[in-house]
Amino acid sequence: MNQNIASVSDLVHGVKSILESEYRTLAVVGEITNISKTVAGHVYFTLSDENAQVSCAFFRGDVMRSSHMRKVKEGDKIVIQGNMSVYAKRGVFQVIVKRVMPFGKGDLRAQFEQLKAKFEKLGYFNSEHKKELPKYPKRIAVITAPHGAALQDFLNVIKRRSLSYDIVIIPAIVQGQESAKSLLEALKKAQEIKDIEAIVLTRGGGAMEDLWSFNDEKLIEEIFQCETPVISAVGHQVDFTLCDFVSDLRAETPTAAAQYLSEHQSKLLISMQSLARRLKVILFENQSLMQKKLSRINPQNLLSLIKMNFNNQQSKLNQLNYVDRAHTLVNMVDNEQNLEGALEKMNNIIHNKYNEMEHRVGGMNKLLNSLNPNNVLNRGYTYVLSEGNALETKKEFNKSKSNEFEIIFKDGKQKVKKVVI
Repeated sequence: MNQNIASVSDLVHGVKSILESEYRTLAVVGEITNISKTVAGHVYFTLSDENAQVSCAFFRGDVMRSSHMRKVKEGDKIVIQGNMSVYAKRGVFQVIVKRVMPFGKGDLRAQFEQLKAKFEKLGYFNSEHKKELPKYPKRIAVITAPHGAALQDFLNVIKRRSLSYDIVIIPAIVQGQESAKSLLEALKKAQEIKDIEAIVLTRGGGAMEDLWSFNDEKLIEEIFQCETPVISAVGHQVDFTLCDFVSDLRAETPTAAAQYLSEHQSKLLISMQSLARRLKVILFENQSLMQKKLSRINPQNLLSLIKMNFNNQQSKLNQLNYVDRAHTLVNMVDNEQNLEGALEKMNNIIHNKYNEMEHRVGGMNKLLNSLNPNNVLNRGYTYVLSEGNALETKKEFNKSKSNEFEIIFKDGKQKVKKVVI
């Protein structure tokens, strides 16, 4: 028997692992059909073209963030972004949709793929060109919109997780026709500032056209040539720009970029806080120990201890004086006599109660014997049974369907048959 035969679970989970790791992010265009909406707010549909189709799942949280999904109808051509998933219980694969766009925006996707292929061919994305980020950068330049949520998220995390940082904010337009030029100028300015050890390009998420400035060719070339390490933290987890590929590090969100930069300082901060707590405990223990030692060698305390021991011994000697304790011993004899009297009284009460209960039980037994129906037979009476039940009246005798009866006498029983005359 072949020992390498796999179970169904092994096969499905193997395929699941390969597909989900290979297609973590994808964009697909096709015609939407079989739209199904659940009570929970999830949307399931099929995306197809003339030769194939694939099942898609669009979960409630992502549906609520997609304004275009409310306008989609059967037969529309759309572009979806998401990742591949395998539902193991049914052994089928599906796309977990994160965003839906009308097909017209697929043109941007084509341009994106062309630019990506171009720079990939030039080697801009190769790992050997990636610069190592410093573990403890003292000065960081952040290129973003000065009043955007991305900057606030970044600063909040840095403040909470680090000891100290010098953050230089370089304002830039992050969306619109002027944004590419603004980002390029901000990046050049960041490189001119003294002692900058890392540069962060960041903004919040959005549609592909909102993030298009971060695919600008001149900006990509400038990032590639930049001698200072660059972190790209543009959009959310499902958003990708060419800045992500050319930068020395891609962070999924502005928060993730701040977490990465503050990681080593955060560990150092936690370690310092732990050492501070441990130092306080050690100091407190040493202080207590020294106080105890000082207390033991204090002459006044030693004198008090000797006096206390003397008083204790004197008290024990006084307790051994039988003359003074005579009244106590007499009271103990009286108490012992009282206890013996109480025990004798209690035994008498228990004995009397037992005799009373025995008398009552005997009376009840006589009453039960007098009420026993079998004792009535001794006085010349009998009774008739039909199928085990006693007949009390003539009417019951006539109504009885049985032809056999039993007559119970005091000295036995006799079976008889009913004869109808």
